Amino acid sequence: MQRAVAATDRTKVLAALARLFGDLDLAEDVLQDALVQALRRWPETGIPDSPEAWLTTTAKRKALDTLRRHSVLQQKLPRLRVHQQQEPVPDSLADPAALIAEQGSKPVEDDRLGLFFACAHPLLKPEDRIALTLRFLAGLTTAEVAHGLLTPITTMQQRITRAKKRIRTIGISFEPPRQEELHQRLSGVQRVIYLLYSEGFTRSAGQAHIRDDLTAESIRLARLLRELVPGSAEVTGLLGLLLLTEARRPARTDSAGRPVPLTQQDRTRWDVELIREGKALAEAAAAVPGAASYAIQAAIAAVHAEAETYQDTDWSQIAVLYRLLETYEPGPVVRLGRAVALGRARGLQEGLQLLDALADDAVLSRLRSFHTARAVTLEELGDQHGAAEAYRRALSLPGNKAEEDFLANALSGLSTTEADAGHSASCGRLRAGETSTAEGAAMNHRTLGRTGRDVSVIGLGTWQIGGDWGPVSEQDAFAVLDAAAESGVTFFDTADVYGDGRSELLIGRWRAQNPGWHGTVATKMIRRATTPSLQYATAEHFRAWTDRSRQNLGVDTLDLVQLHCPETPVLEADQVYDGLDALVEEGAVAAYGVSVETCDQALTAIAREHVATVQIILNAFRQKPLDEVLPAAAQAGVGIIARVPLASGLLSGRYTADTVFAADDHRSFNRHGEAFDVGETFAGVDFNAGVAAAAEFSRLAREADLEPAAAALAWTAQQPEVSTVIPGARNAEQARSNAAAGEIPPLPQDFLDAVASLYETTVKPQVHHRW
Repeated sequence: MQRAVAATDRTKVLAALARLFGDLDLAEDVLQDALVQALRRWPETGIPDSPEAWLTTTAKRKALDTLRRHSVLQQKLPRLRVHQQQEPVPDSLADPAALIAEQGSKPVEDDRLGLFFACAHPLLKPEDRIALTLRFLAGLTTAEVAHGLLTPITTMQQRITRAKKRIRTIGISFEPPRQEELHQRLSGVQRVIYLLYSEGFTRSAGQAHIRDDLTAESIRLARLLRELVPGSAEVTGLLGLLLLTEARRPARTDSAGRPVPLTQQDRTRWDVELIREGKALAEAAAAVPGAASYAIQAAIAAVHAEAETYQDTDWSQIAVLYRLLETYEPGPVVRLGRAVALGRARGLQEGLQLLDALADDAVLSRLRSFHTARAVTLEELGDQHGAAEAYRRALSLPGNKAEEDFLANALSGLSTTEADAGHSASCGRLRAGETSTAEGAAMNHRTLGRTGRDVSVIGLGTWQIGGDWGPVSEQDAFAVLDAAAESGVTFFDTADVYGDGRSELLIGRWRAQNPGWHGTVATKMIRRATTPSLQYATAEHFRAWTDRSRQNLGVDTLDLVQLHCPETPVLEADQVYDGLDALVEEGAVAAYGVSVETCDQALTAIAREHVATVQIILNAFRQKPLDEVLPAAAQAGVGIIARVPLASGLLSGRYTADTVFAADDHRSFNRHGEAFDVGETFAGVDFNAGVAAAAEFSRLAREADLEPAAAALAWTAQQPEVSTVIPGARNAEQARSNAAAGEIPPLPQDFLDAVASLYETTVKPQVHHRW
């Protein structure tokens, strides 16, 4: 059912609501409410014939109710044409946005393209128009928009928030422009199509390297745009560029979906018809006055297409074209392209010098492609160590998983000289009785949802160093943090109630002593209240709690703050997210997420636009999130933080039915849910039954030549939708052992099948329905 909701074209519905009510915030809110209602209603009533029409009708009614409650309906009535909008939307409606289309001929007949023009309003700043269009009409996430515009995610969030306020304040309507206004808005629409294609060409996050739906839609829109303004050199150049680039699509990935570099592509697989059409368009664009950025880029793509082999490429001509392009777009990405071209034309050593000269650029330093270009150049020059460092830097930055696999393979394929120095990316499986302490071990990394941050797939849960479950000295706490950081961990999870703030304080002190650690610290709030209820989920409480956490951690802006297992009404209340959005806008937090107890709560949170992460229990004994939560999170771009990965130690295989825990250990005082949700202890599994199941899991792990704890951590970490896993650690050795699980190669399929069978037959009947 969640997939049915995710498959709807929300952008059309949102655009229709925005044009109808003239308030983008209101449109977002009521659409989110409609999505939540769909998740509840559709399992009972079935999926409607037209899901988009159902969402439009439901959201529209909620908007009207909201306006009535705020006593502003009378001012809105003339614009809303309420006598039309109160009628139910027919199920046969193909495009809900058409509900509010003007009668008669339109300058732009295609609905989506028309909406792109409508959003390119001259009263908005150019960068705001592009960001809003990509985010709300093209359907990209905020992180994807930020990546395309080479802007930090927090900056992009603030930009979008300010732009929405300007729309509401000025009263900008989302009506398509008149014919005479098209050219005024043309450049913004072109840019949106270009950036939409770029995101599809190389995804900024996710599992796959390419999104064919985005590239196909971009080309469709570019063709329509050329029909609309056939004499434009830039429109013609844009279409030519996209076709010439798309021609390489059949050869751009291997059978496993990993990217194939241009040097290795089988050019006989390139689409000759697209090349023919693209070259003709590139030549036509160059011959028309007004040729600029897109026409030049089309010419560059044509030079690549003309070369029968990579060695035949005319790099000197490409370098000249990049120099010309720089006069129109004097940005760092163009300078990077020119440096690469000059390196191929004049020699790799000169190319490396040019690349190194760009190393201090703030934008390029955050781009995986820049460090990949350096790695390839250094490798071809024979500098194995330098290449390895550049590959590792590339792997530490955001990107898609397929690209990450390609880079990891490239890193592991370097000479044994580099591997002998302790820098190999492939450290082998963690064998029974072993731990990995090699400096520079290649911890796998993922993107942390909508935060856009790169984090280690194994993080560190710091509830233990808070001292709630037994005394931990500051020296011991620092030893744990040191060991984790040295092992490649770049994500710490804490909370304001762990040791009444002691965990935060210790992390803050450790961070001050280790300024070279550039990881992410996530904290949590709301559990300081008497109950984690809606009564306390106010902007005032949020501000007080985050101020305390900022002081404890010694930072001005919290990397990530999470609602700490609040009651369900908190997750359903609009004012809660308004308060969290305000914290982001004020700069108190960079992003926010939710830590939840149930899958239903997770789905509710995922439906909210600005929720960056969801933290949930996920392990081999708690697999229900695999059914709907993880697919929904991946679809929405929400990061998954997996907690309790060892089922409170059960999956380590160290316990027997006779094991006794200390009185102040939650495995003793909360075994049956006496203190908090029983699912937090042993993942909700009955202890005796869990011990028996864990014994079987341990047997399976050892048959795969793995320690049970390492196998359990790897099982969770290797779920592709998981951003990071946060086991706790009481001592440095445990922290190192946990981190090593982030280096384990893919688990054997027979092991995975056996674990799935164990869960289905032994564990699922106890816990699956409960959480």
